Amino acid sequence: MLKGAFFTAALCTLLTALTSPVQAAPEPAGDHAFTSCPAGRQWHAAILMSGPSPIYDEAFFYLVKALSAEGLSTHSASAVPPSFILNEEHYQEFSKVSAADCLHFLADGLYSGQWNNRTMQDQGDALRLRAEKGGIDFILAFGTPAGLYSAEHNRPIPVLVCAARSPETTGLSPTGNYTVRPNLHVTKEPLRFITELNMFYDIFRFKRLGVVLDHDPLMQLTQGLGYIKDTAQKRGFELEICYGDVYNQSRERAIAENSRCLKDLASRADAVYLTAHHGTDTNNYLKQIKPLLDAGIPTLAPDSQSVAMGALISAATPSFESWGRFEAEVIEQLMSGQPTTGIAQYLYNPQVMYLNLRTARAIGWRPPFEILSAADVIYHNFDSQHQLRTSSFKREQVE
Repeated sequence: MLKGAFFTAALCTLLTALTSPVQAAPEPAGDHAFTSCPAGRQWHAAILMSGPSPIYDEAFFYLVKALSAEGLSTHSASAVPPSFILNEEHYQEFSKVSAADCLHFLADGLYSGQWNNRTMQDQGDALRLRAEKGGIDFILAFGTPAGLYSAEHNRPIPVLVCAARSPETTGLSPTGNYTVRPNLHVTKEPLRFITELNMFYDIFRFKRLGVVLDHDPLMQLTQGLGYIKDTAQKRGFELEICYGDVYNQSRERAIAENSRCLKDLASRADAVYLTAHHGTDTNNYLKQIKPLLDAGIPTLAPDSQSVAMGALISAATPSFESWGRFEAEVIEQLMSGQPTTGIAQYLYNPQVMYLNLRTARAIGWRPPFEILSAADVIYHNFDSQHQLRTSSFKREQVE
């Protein structure tokens, strides 16, 4: 009796379900929540980066900060603190938060070439095929290898190349403020790196400039070999190059190679250009460059941190803040329907001269008055953690 009642109840439930109107699946939040976004919808982006780099971490931090100020990433800013690292773990957490913003960085949307040509090709191909299927509005490409891949292959959607060193001397972008390549925008700082190298030459008038370069020609372009060669030819100095495996994925190997090369260059160069690569030992920086200090060789560094740790001089930008605002404006123009060919590429960033007086004394150089007065930030010792410095920039003052 109980069994029959149970069967009858189950049958009634089934018939009710079959004859009831079909309930529509809830519409995605984007159909209603993003009407105030550009074009009245949510936008989707992915990232192709050349490999892990603190430069890209800082650039992305300031980009998200600027996007938040424009109302495009209001929720995401909280997920990108100054300590944010552009890696898989941090990116996935960020992607979840950005799903509520006008600009959503897609889950599994971070592709990295790991500073390896084969990996760059594979990752670039995978992202390009994904983009061809739809669902991605544009790609952010960080660095020269990612930019060159994007320039050389078919681009089904816009690619915005950023943080690429001197793209007009690497073949990444022709000279000019506007791109002639459809779906490709390259943010460029015209003459920035050439200006700092010319400044270095004007101060020291060296005959032989030492440079540490990776064995891989693509990584050499990342280090700025194009504009280094151009400047050497125009100014009449020779290049003393030491080749090393300074982009090796083993950090210990890269550091050892850089140390070997700096020791080698100390015996045959008048000055050394310390380009950015993986072989810089930030934990033992002074020890690494000691052969150059002992030989009385002036050094040009790519950033302020290197000068704080013992390099002699740099003409770098204070931060990526102005770049972040510029790139956010590029994205906003893209969302407003502007093609990449109609968006300006030139970014004019202020350059700041950093000088380490302790290093100057160590190499036996007395900076002339005009150099001291031109320096925006002057460091007085080698300890970047407890640095005594004078500055005309409030953000550089020691608290």
